Amino acid sequence: MPSSPTRVAVDVGGTFTDVVLRLGGELIAAKVPSTSPDPSAGVIDGIRHALARAGAAATELNEVVHATTAATNALLERTGARVALLVTEGFGDLLTIARLRRIDPFSLVDERLAPLVDRADVLEVDERLTARGDVRIALDPLEAAALADRIRELAPDAVAICLLHAHVNPVHERRLAAALRNAGVSCPVFSSHEVLPQPREFERASTTAIAAYLGPLVSRYLANLSRRLREIGYDDSYVVMKSSGGLIPAEQAADHPEELVESGPAAGVIGAKAFGALVGEHDVIAFDMGGTTAKAALIHGGEYAINFDYEVGGAAHGGSMLSKGTGYPLRTPVIDIAEVGTGGGSIAWVDEAGALRVGPRSAGADPGPACYLRGGVQPTVTDAYVQLGLLRPSRGSYLAGVGRAQASDALAQLGRMLGTTADGAAVAILRIATAQMSDAVRMVTVSRGLDPRDFALLASGGAGPLHAWAIAEDLGITRVLVPPLAGVHSARGLLDAVVQIDESAGLMVRTDDPAAGQATSQAICELVARIDAQSAGTVGELGFSADLRYPGQSYELNVPVVVTEGSLDLNGAKAAFDRRHARIYGHMREDSPCELVTLRATKRQHIDPVPVSKTGEAFAVDHDRRDIDFGDGAVPVTVVARSAVADTARGPIVIEDAATSAIVPAGWTVEPIGGGGLRMLRISDAAGGDA
Repeated sequence: MPSSPTRVAVDVGGTFTDVVLRLGGELIAAKVPSTSPDPSAGVIDGIRHALARAGAAATELNEVVHATTAATNALLERTGARVALLVTEGFGDLLTIARLRRIDPFSLVDERLAPLVDRADVLEVDERLTARGDVRIALDPLEAAALADRIRELAPDAVAICLLHAHVNPVHERRLAAALRNAGVSCPVFSSHEVLPQPREFERASTTAIAAYLGPLVSRYLANLSRRLREIGYDDSYVVMKSSGGLIPAEQAADHPEELVESGPAAGVIGAKAFGALVGEHDVIAFDMGGTTAKAALIHGGEYAINFDYEVGGAAHGGSMLSKGTGYPLRTPVIDIAEVGTGGGSIAWVDEAGALRVGPRSAGADPGPACYLRGGVQPTVTDAYVQLGLLRPSRGSYLAGVGRAQASDALAQLGRMLGTTADGAAVAILRIATAQMSDAVRMVTVSRGLDPRDFALLASGGAGPLHAWAIAEDLGITRVLVPPLAGVHSARGLLDAVVQIDESAGLMVRTDDPAAGQATSQAICELVARIDAQSAGTVGELGFSADLRYPGQSYELNVPVVVTEGSLDLNGAKAAFDRRHARIYGHMREDSPCELVTLRATKRQHIDPVPVSKTGEAFAVDHDRRDIDFGDGAVPVTVVARSAVADTARGPIVIEDAATSAIVPAGWTVEPIGGGGLRMLRISDAAGGDA
């Protein structure tokens, strides 16, 4: 038994389930097909494969770390719970009216999603609080009981309660929740003052509705996984990755399902930050391309950004203004990730106007792309890779058994619809996929006032290193990083994550108000008490941040703040806000006070890192040259195993390992870097322009 803890990390994707086992100083990877409708079966299958490779047993595991797509898939596929929503009288259409935002103001079609709660399941409550929390219309106990009886008759899967100004005074929400329990309502109840104790009733209602919509499904999934883990001999609890980049015990995660929406992508960003620091790259675009989606996140100055104004379920998950207005607002802490429905399994199709489209529908793991030989007949991005020679089955790899003939047949059929050949259809598919994934990178760079050319592109996921060169050339990026175990990178990132507790409190005080000091100190005391109640005995770092704005503004910026002996440095917070406002918007108001809207606290567990001495197993390719079409005709390309790259090599070259392939086209070089990774550099005579 090794002296360091034996930890296994599992990331469930739409096509594959990735597992990384840390046994002493060695990392052992496994990749198995994801299982639907019960992803926990694939989790156990992956753990068994990794343990078998290590010659270990489940009883030797000290900890299981998990990133789940259960929440994301439920939102994308609209397979969550039936929710009943209780709102203040007059606010029954709150989720339908939403905000006056349209991603395309010139479109004649309303692109907003239907609310997660049917209007017939929204009940209005005769009560009212003032903005200060004073009771204007008291909640009648008889009405509360009648509403509870009505809920029992509706028999929803979950109940969401969101009353006006409940974040200031939750008295009525608490009474309604108690009435539901007294009436024998057994389904889970989510109250907005517990889910999101912050102002803005629409965003608070949306976030609470998301929690209720996901709650029963996530709870069942986590409980089912616990049962399956016990069956293989692991009896301890396990932890789950949150969207904010921290871990949470599975028991708590079931009560906060809204915090798991970007669980898997967050793990990839954690891993990208760790690898960037290892090789001295502190300005990195983390790009993860899996089977169903592609994700992009920014690491600037060695730190990733947290977004508190996120949208999910729309044209793209993210917090960029480029995608605002199409999804459901989610105001919990989320690593600033942009996600688009383009992945290796994305299906290529022709719309009613005869235009080629790629995604967001995916072939998934079953039946998968046509080339997977599982019965899939629709052409996908992976089929295009196979057709053009970018991807080819290799002995011992996870893609052994890929069929080029099946890929060609599917693409030829698509090509006939477009008036081109199978090769022409494949090239078109990859160009469209590149454009869509480049947009995800722009969402976290250009829309934030940053130039993507100033960053290195860190490519991960099963298809990330395969496609990174095309995105880099599209955006003018000159450095591409490929970490070790890139094909299971999010699972690897889970091993670098720590337990994290996030709490927030809504305020509305001006920095020049004499009472601001007392108000913020009281809020700090409450936040610390809530965190201590969840982290008894945990050693960690406590940090604070605040959402501020100038008077008259309707949006806030989050900045780190200094708290000393329970007191907030208001002048320092104002100065930090001024600097960030100037960086983002080009101006600031030094002579104006600020309004502090929300105070946030985070506690991160402290653990000593475990050094890694060995990563994965050696992988031998069974061929050394093949023809590849980069879009302008086939050329012969050298194919080598990653372990064979010992010095700088010039493209075109393909570097393969068991979980992914890195494509280095002409005009690029590749070199090995620390920890078993690769760095690709664009040189001056590269196709497409100068470095």
